[in-house]
Amino acid sequence: PTVLDGMRLLDKEFPDQVCRFVITNQPGVAINDFKRLTLKRAKKVCQEIVYMFKRAGAYFDGCIVCPHVNPEYVESHKEYSFDKQFVHQNCDCFKPNTGMIEEALEKKKLDKTKTHIYVIGNRENDILTALNAGGIGILVPLEHNANDLEKTKELKEKNPDKVFIAKDFIGAVQCVIDQEKVGK
Repeated sequence: PTVLDGMRLLDKEFPDQVCRFVITNQPGVAINDFKRLTLKRAKKVCQEIVYMFKRAGAYFDGCIVCPHVNPEYVESHKEYSFDKQFVHQNCDCFKPNTGMIEEALEKKKLDKTKTHIYVIGNRENDILTALNAGGIGILVPLEHNANDLEKTKELKEKNPDKVFIAKDFIGAVQCVIDQEKVGK
């Protein structure tokens, strides 16, 4: 509920200095049983979300989708059949790997060593992605996902300056603002 306000706050605090992408794992694309969920459709839905936010005065630079699954994912979801073209052992883009962040940096022609990377998400994988990219991860926990919250608390104990937990998206944005003010 606070994403629009949070995005507007980022614009106010950092006009023309912030690059924002939605990066999303969409393993459903790899599942044959979900005939209507194609990679093209997943990208179109993400693009529509970007446009919806833009119309509301909040801006994203784009959306990057990973449609892949690894063999372990396939093994743990035997109730489905999978499209082999989307099953990869070493997919660079499936979070917690950093391929989608690398793609975003490339699209904006940004040097990773000179860029502060923040990943705001609702899963432990989002936080791990940030850490793997040398950035800061901020969890906005979902009520029904206590497991991700507990795992993120453990990550925070090990990485107190790189992992944060926010109440909501505005809190996550405020964390970004605070980190930038102290020069992280």
